[in-house]
Amino acid sequence: MEEVKKMYEKYGMKFEKPKRNSPKSFIERQFDNKESFSQYISEKTYCINKEEGSLIFLTKLDRRYFSSCIFRKEADSFIKVAHINSTYWEESQTLEITILIVKPDQRGEGLGTLLYNHFEREALKVFKIKAMIGSLPYWTENVQREHFYINLGFNVYSSDENGEILNQIKREMK
Repeated sequence: MEEVKKMYEKYGMKFEKPKRNSPKSFIERQFDNKESFSQYISEKTYCINKEEGSLIFLTKLDRRYFSSCIFRKEADSFIKVAHINSTYWEESQTLEITILIVKPDQRGEGLGTLLYNHFEREALKVFKIKAMIGSLPYWTENVQREHFYINLGFNVYSSDENGEILNQIKREMK
């Protein structure tokens, strides 16, 4: 745990042991036509960054809060399949991932990786980032999530030498 505490201190952040929260469920968003989807994008101030096949990648910047999401176009419908939210800490040049979630029936298709890669590219255009950090809530399928973040180049701190649960992730940026 000391290593994780030092990591947070290095980036000017206070370490707090994760609290057990209720699971966050995926918030369903579906639009039955292009007009309602366009209205949603406008009201939520999203920008369409790219379209790749049936996938539409969006981002949103609200001062220090940055998010991205993916919608899948099926016939005339637009269905949200994944999203990621983060907070930028300017003084430490750290981007903290607060949630990354993929619609349960869409998992295992590589959407989380596509979303993260898109998110990182867009975030680096907006912020000077030395590190990305985050917490893995321990009420979720942690082994799967740990492998996901490891494959993205993160270090995962599951527990300390005393077995205390940390569930922290960190990736130094180049």
